[in-house]
Amino acid sequence: MDQRLHQGHPLAYAACQTDGQHQPRHCHPETLQARCGDWRGRQEQNSYPGKTNRNVGKKAKAICVAYDHLDQWFPAEKIHFTGNPLRANIVLNGTREEAAEYFHLDPNKPVALLVGGSQGALGINKGISAQLDAFKDSDLQLIWQTGKTYITQAQEEVNRLGLQDQVKPTIFIDAMSISELALVQKPVIFVPLPTAAEDHQTKNAQQLVNAEAALMVRNADTEKELVPMLFRLKDDRELQAKLSANIGKFARPNAADDIVKVIVESLEFRV
Repeated sequence: MDQRLHQGHPLAYAACQTDGQHQPRHCHPETLQARCGDWRGRQEQNSYPGKTNRNVGKKAKAICVAYDHLDQWFPAEKIHFTGNPLRANIVLNGTREEAAEYFHLDPNKPVALLVGGSQGALGINKGISAQLDAFKDSDLQLIWQTGKTYITQAQEEVNRLGLQDQVKPTIFIDAMSISELALVQKPVIFVPLPTAAEDHQTKNAQQLVNAEAALMVRNADTEKELVPMLFRLKDDRELQAKLSANIGKFARPNAADDIVKVIVESLEFRV
């Protein structure tokens, strides 16, 4: 791969990354920039760019972004508001009844989906465990993605409380990005991980909270606040509607195509 980058002389590179971390040397943004001739472009996925992206962005000819107010780090005239690329299958044509049957839930009762990343999230898991018995007095059903290390404890807790028909622990569900949540327009409660690089999860979530497009619970407060907030949201139809409408304003379903258009325009037809 490294040799092909030297010899191929491509007009543009496309690399998916988060601040250049955990990447092969030949895929690091600064390496790609050095080998991309006089065209340099960035796609910034977060509301707070990491150090590598800020440095690379100084020499970029075009910068595609998914959040407002990034002109404090990048030149405003170079910014293109495209949104983040999405998985093609994120909006499915299945019915609520089919989904309820798959998870063995009642399609006539409300359902909450709890996702803590591909491996689960300890803070979120503890928040649910701390007040799991509250589900006994509610019609709210829960699909609880615990991750591998917490699944046994979660199943034992559910069985002990007799909630097997209402709370469904599962090991893995694909994590959804904020951009994907905006596309499906569902009310969201964010629990950002404060130890993520430069606390970017909190900064991303805060932008939506400020726009009245989502709710947020601090990771340290999940055991006291997560379940009560979830129940309040379930019972407040007006709040649900407001959050759904406002998060939908962040949706950019054609982000990938728009980024390609920016790349082509920035190349100035150098083919």
